[in-house]
Amino acid sequence: MLEDACVSTFINDEAIESWIQSVLPLTELPVVAEQSRESPIKEQLLSMLKQGVKSCGLHDQEETVLGGIIAKIINDDDKDSLDRLTAILCGDNERGKLCDRKLAYLMMVRSRYNDPPPRLSLGTIVAEDVHGNTRYRCCILPRCDSAHLKHKRMFQFLKMTKRNAQDSFGYVIFDKDEFQLLNMSLRPYESEMIEFEPSQNEMVVAIKHEGEWLFQSGERKLRWVADLKPDHAQRVANDYAAQISRVGLTESEWQRRWAKKGLQ
Repeated sequence: MLEDACVSTFINDEAIESWIQSVLPLTELPVVAEQSRESPIKEQLLSMLKQGVKSCGLHDQEETVLGGIIAKIINDDDKDSLDRLTAILCGDNERGKLCDRKLAYLMMVRSRYNDPPPRLSLGTIVAEDVHGNTRYRCCILPRCDSAHLKHKRMFQFLKMTKRNAQDSFGYVIFDKDEFQLLNMSLRPYESEMIEFEPSQNEMVVAIKHEGEWLFQSGERKLRWVADLKPDHAQRVANDYAAQISRVGLTESEWQRRWAKKGLQ
């Protein structure tokens, strides 16, 4: 939608410079206060946004706050460097963390409107609340096997686990009024098959109950949370296919270690 609206004709260098000059409260940033003598930080930010982190030359100025952050981003030394950069652009550390999560969510998850109701298919993320704990799963049944259903069908789900902000995670979803950081398990033995009955339109369609969309499987109720965008959902399927197609070999340990060393 953004590409079709040609937003790049409006979000140009002049607009970005105007935004930096008008809304960036640098005096409130603790990350900048470390070196208050760094007065041209707005100009440095504008140079970075125009030229990119690798071409702006700031990574050669590691003695400055922004230069040190950019150097770490280029060298991929730590995960916190991107958080600090977002904090500068947002003017607040907590707001920066929220913005990072919002952007990741928007780029990964399909937008949800009122109609039609959610349908269970490849990339659908569901949650099951059991004894105060929430368990997340992602459906990996191909779309062609999720439609034109005449009878009950088993749907395969991969396990998703919650992660802390400092841990590695691969997915960002919004559930229970907050962002959840999740990882996906590609282990076949941790997947689960759940049977569903199709509705009249020959698909498994969620039913709205007390403001939530629910998929019913016998006595179990799985709450619809999100649908991954098609490319992200297909990547999950490809990664899982690679996992289950691994070939177990009996080979020389000496050869295996040398082969592994060559791949590094």
